[in-house]
Amino acid sequence: KELMVEGRTVVVAHGHLLGPPRGETPRAAYPNADIIVYGHTHKPLVQRHGGALIINPGAAGAARFNLQPSVAILELSPSEEKVTLIDLHGSLEMGRGTSRDPRQ
Repeated sequence: KELMVEGRTVVVAHGHLLGPPRGETPRAAYPNADIIVYGHTHKPLVQRHGGALIINPGAAGAARFNLQPSVAILELSPSEEKVTLIDLHGSLEMGRGTSRDPRQ
């Protein structure tokens, strides 16, 4: 699914059609996206690749693959992108990344 949010193209996809999804794989599949959110691996990830913000929120269900259940919160403003990964098992914040909009 492709959305326009705060002037950015955001793509949300499961990721299973990408092969092993890593930063370069979602970026190659969605070259015009500013932000790509995918799942499939259940492994939380926040990184930049080729100018795009790549996010895997993990999985909110039962723990699998020795990974804790987690979700991500994406906050957008015209000048900022904030991602917070939250460990649901302990209800602790796993990490928070803030970046300025790379288009400016």
